[in-house]
Amino acid sequence: MKKAPNGQFLLGAFALSLAALFTPCRSTAAQTAAELGGLQGYWQGEGPGGKCSITITGNSLHYSPPTGHSFTATFTLPTGTDPQQLRATIIQDNPPPQNSTTNKVVVAVFKIEDGTLTVSAFEDPAKALPKSFEDKQRQFYVLRKQVSQYIRCMIQDKTGNLWFGTEYGVCRYDGTSLTYFRMKEGFTDKQVNRILQDESGNLWFATGGGVSRYDGKSFTNFTVKDGLSDNTIWGMLKDSKGNFWFGTTAGVSRYDGNTFTRFPIPRADVEYNSRFNPDVVWSIIEDKKGNIWFGMDGGGARKYDGKSLTTYTKKDGLGGNNISCILEDKTGRLWFADGGGGLVRRAGGLSRYDGKSFTTFTEKDGLRSNAVHTLFEDKSGNLWFATGGRGVCRYDGKSFVTFSEEEGLDWPLVQSILEDRAGRLWVGCSGGVYRFDGTKFVNFTGN
Repeated sequence: MKKAPNGQFLLGAFALSLAALFTPCRSTAAQTAAELGGLQGYWQGEGPGGKCSITITGNSLHYSPPTGHSFTATFTLPTGTDPQQLRATIIQDNPPPQNSTTNKVVVAVFKIEDGTLTVSAFEDPAKALPKSFEDKQRQFYVLRKQVSQYIRCMIQDKTGNLWFGTEYGVCRYDGTSLTYFRMKEGFTDKQVNRILQDESGNLWFATGGGVSRYDGKSFTNFTVKDGLSDNTIWGMLKDSKGNFWFGTTAGVSRYDGNTFTRFPIPRADVEYNSRFNPDVVWSIIEDKKGNIWFGMDGGGARKYDGKSLTTYTKKDGLGGNNISCILEDKTGRLWFADGGGGLVRRAGGLSRYDGKSFTTFTEKDGLRSNAVHTLFEDKSGNLWFATGGRGVCRYDGKSFVTFSEEEGLDWPLVQSILEDRAGRLWVGCSGGVYRFDGTKFVNFTGN
């Protein structure tokens, strides 16, 4: 995004104008205060200066471009202003620019039309503001409020609702509107990494603060105090015998409905290049034969047959040892995604296992990136792969096709993939939710 002539002011004023999204007219302080509650969340937009994203929490706002300078500011919503405006004070630059904008006051004007916000920023709030948006010398930006910033996981429940796991709790979409569940509703933590639904209809959420179970009315939370190995949960499974498995930052916990038991997984005989630590378990699945598979942070994959563990690493043919996701396809073949331990240069691509040997696919075979984080198979048997911030790849058994910014994924860091019962494909990105129309992806905001 371009700067105002004197520094970073354009960024601050631009970001802060989001606070008026639901306010075509503002006249009283009480009305201003009431409107603030509906402004919380994540927004994204673009204009002549490029893309940007903004997160509003309370009266604090954090601005972040795709790369480069970001900052945090506090804002107020003036009453009775015409044109609509807001004022803010930048409180932190990251990284601090050469000419710091800290403690500078900025202002922006805006209008709401057809569900979008048009905004123009001004570096000197003391000057008179224009009453027209037709000034061709000004930069205008258009933004839309998103479901959330990070859509880490998605499921469709038995009644057809879609659930989105985010960094600010979980969001339910009933086909008409969005409902958010956060810590104030009884949720155990903000960050939601996995969701599953059991046979009784309960929803289970793996979070950064333990496990939450939702019965449709209230939440029941489980933490280390109840026997979990760690409160940060990455992988989650309910197996065919009714046991729950939780992959945490400190190993695996198994839950039989009454008691949590640590399930020890010895470290593999490899040189670890973990993203967090070698005890992290990213992914847990059960195959058609009843084996439980674990994707490890630097330790390859493990198979548990009910009696003993078998280790699979690069020495056995895996593309890499940082297994971020495991999938069994309709034919019974297993797929292993190597996320590279957070470093694309270390990523080993995608490995397929037929029960005897591994076949690995990389950029040379058509993958957009060797860092693969999410795997999904649709009803037609196509495989979809989220690839290291470079969009999503579809594999039909013969070749890879990549969908990225050119195909509508404005923020191509894909974190989750889902196909609903109507056959519509959804992807969750680090910039909101997108739905595939068969050719391109369209941003879904819930409106």
